[in-house]
Amino acid sequence: MSNYHVPVQTSVPVAGPIINEIPEVSITEDMKTAYSLSRTTKFLCLIDFCFSLMFAFSNPYFFIPVIISLSGWWGAKNYSMCLVFLYLVYTLMTNIARVAFTAAFYSNPINRKGITDLGLGVDIMITVIGFLLGMWICKIIYKFYVSIKDLTSDEINTLKNLRRAIVAVSYTHLRAH
Repeated sequence: MSNYHVPVQTSVPVAGPIINEIPEVSITEDMKTAYSLSRTTKFLCLIDFCFSLMFAFSNPYFFIPVIISLSGWWGAKNYSMCLVFLYLVYTLMTNIARVAFTAAFYSNPINRKGITDLGLGVDIMITVIGFLLGMWICKIIYKFYVSIKDLTSDEINTLKNLRRAIVAVSYTHLRAH
């Protein structure tokens, strides 16, 4: 028989993992839809915020769209119908104004002087594509607004708290490893 030394592993508890009790909640399909549209709306507001901020350096009046984009983001984050509606109206009015200004500009023959038919066609095509993209964005924001309307205040509070609980669980999961 040989005498082998087998090391014995002993563990010393340094600190126990932080376990947060998260109550079980039922998530409805409407809540899943609202959560998904909230994330999409926040992303769209963030893009709008970045572009508005770049324009704001050239003209201080463009700080108004910066503030409206931030309010849309905040409304999407907190499921605020009022702020989401404000951002929806702003986006809709911006799209209508884009088409109206282009039509007004090119309806005057003096403004069309020196512009080729190709240049005019490209400008109108870009305006139409921008309008269609903007209306698609309005549709998403409107769907989010309607999804908030359909939720009860308890479901909205659950969504807000669920986001915090997911962050807390992720944090404790990282600390455990």
